[in-house]
Amino acid sequence: MPVTARTEAIPEHDKLGPLAPPASARPASLRAIVLAAVDEVLAPARAARDRVAADPTASVHDVRKAIRRTRAIVDLVAAALPRRERKDLRAALVAARRTLGPARDLTVASEALVEVAAAPDLAPAAAAIVAAARADAPSIEAVADDVARAVEVALAQGEALAAALPDELRPRALVRGLIATYKRARQARRQARRSDRAVHRWRRRSKELSHQLAVLREVPACDELRRDLATLDDDLGHVVDRLMLKDFVGLYGHAAGVDAVSQLLTQLHDEFLDRRDQARKDSKALFAPRPRKLRRRLRRAIAAASTPAEPGDGDGDSEGDGDGAAST
Repeated sequence: MPVTARTEAIPEHDKLGPLAPPASARPASLRAIVLAAVDEVLAPARAARDRVAADPTASVHDVRKAIRRTRAIVDLVAAALPRRERKDLRAALVAARRTLGPARDLTVASEALVEVAAAPDLAPAAAAIVAAARADAPSIEAVADDVARAVEVALAQGEALAAALPDELRPRALVRGLIATYKRARQARRQARRSDRAVHRWRRRSKELSHQLAVLREVPACDELRRDLATLDDDLGHVVDRLMLKDFVGLYGHAAGVDAVSQLLTQLHDEFLDRRDQARKDSKALFAPRPRKLRRRLRRAIAAASTPAEPGDGDGDSEGDGDGAAST
């Protein structure tokens, strides 16, 4: 009887086709990624509400940062949100953040002025200005109440955003939000050469772009751009500080001598111009790409990182940049 050659077992996936990867190995949907980011940025606000009495300064900072990052995410997904919900989310978050502005500005300005005016001939004037400003500081109880209200608003908007997001979130919707923010930051950088208000807008839009890119930090192209923006944020922080301090000294300068105040203002103005011009020079390459070119690159990167592949997420440029959906 002839010996029959032993047949090798046929692998299961060759008979049935490729086996599906386990759920744990599949990339999360874009909707899940966005909602996880919202929960992450709001976590410090929840914690701040419980410790505001012990550390009001840090609590105000954490809540304001959480609100700004939440608003940045709203702008990131703006193209996927109904118009009414989008407007309501933005308005509520902006109003909540503004209630904490005076307390935060006073703290930042006081600390920055002491650091900037450290020279022996200016330090006494700076100390007198800071003392006068702190006399206007709100009470801890008032700050705690403001923080509690702002946190409630922020958490409510997080829930509203989750309810308004569609079940399927396409890569192109997120790219539209990113490019709209990039275009506004790019325009503000160009205008900052002649406008102090544009300097503020440049920093705000750049920070918002960084917050949006952080949602997609697992996408290499997005994380690379976010890292480049981190250096710019440090530079622009010093620029905006000089602008804020000029207003601060002008408001509370009555507590110091006229000559010292004049010297302080001159120093702040000179430093502002030097740092602004340097920041513009150093960021030239960062904002060199045209929005359309950057849009194509980011869309490819985000679409490649998300599954399942969404139809209509190719490289074509038939649609607009989406500025209307994410404008402020």
